[in-house]
Amino acid sequence: MAVLVHGRDAPRDPEWARFIEEAGDEMGRRARPVLVVSDGGHPSASQREVMNQKLPRAGVLTAVVTDSLVARGAVAIESWFGGAIRAFPKEAVVQALRYLGVDPSRDAAIFEDIGGLLNAVTSGVPPARP
Repeated sequence: MAVLVHGRDAPRDPEWARFIEEAGDEMGRRARPVLVVSDGGHPSASQREVMNQKLPRAGVLTAVVTDSLVARGAVAIESWFGGAIRAFPKEAVVQALRYLGVDPSRDAAIFEDIGGLLNAVTSGVPPARP
């Protein structure tokens, strides 16, 4: 599963470009579910355009976890057009993981990853890369 975390603001273009490159490489090998956790930030219109051009979207199971009603509404609209995407409020993150088919035994490790990524997003210090 791929995990993408947004803070309150849109990602910076260099960060987004790196994500698109890495996600494109990974998705080219095999489709994986995607978990997006957001404190309200989301890609800009130009960033979404790049994503739609470069990443395969068909059949990629995606869960977006956010308390933003606007974002959850946008996700619902996208799902009407055939996207395998669903939005969840933050208190329903476990349900989002089940939607993605994640085994419950992996929850603690995923929560730790999300916490580290949220800390990196809010502090501006990137997490250590393996």
